[in-house]
Amino acid sequence: MLHLIVGAVLLLALSETAHAHFLWLERDGDGPARAYFGEWIDDIREKPGGLLDRFKAPRVYLGTSTEPLPVKRNDNNLEINAKGRGDVRFVDSSVPAREDKEKGGATKTIYHAKAGRAETAAKLDLELVPTVANGNIFVLIFRARPCPRPNSRSSARPSGKNRWSPTSKDA
Repeated sequence: MLHLIVGAVLLLALSETAHAHFLWLERDGDGPARAYFGEWIDDIREKPGGLLDRFKAPRVYLGTSTEPLPVKRNDNNLEINAKGRGDVRFVDSSVPAREDKEKGGATKTIYHAKAGRAETAAKLDLELVPTVANGNIFVLIFRARPCPRPNSRSSARPSGKNRWSPTSKDA
């Protein structure tokens, strides 16, 4: 069975647009992981030569390792050679800043995604971590600190249906 954990859904939740492209990871057991960019609910996956090419320097890590894993571009995903147990984390900050016509200035997008919920410590700047290994209650961590009542909502449902849950005062 394909286990789908959508950590990147935070990016969707933090955006003001309900149907915006975002990044998510899929991993089957302890084998390779795949990063997709598109609209998960509408089953839209970008391809090389298109928006998937935004990701110029993805860094992906398995478990507590600080060594980046190899990433290969496929027809509609980035394949990560992850072998073994542990959460898979993806980060790419190489996307250039874009002009913010509404508020002025520029907006920098940094993509984060995670597959797994075995580890209870955050490794990325922005990450949902379970309060207990493989648990269903999460804490939103930003730069090593819990984010109590952020101005965001999260959704992570493999069924394709959104369920919005605001974070509590304790993050």
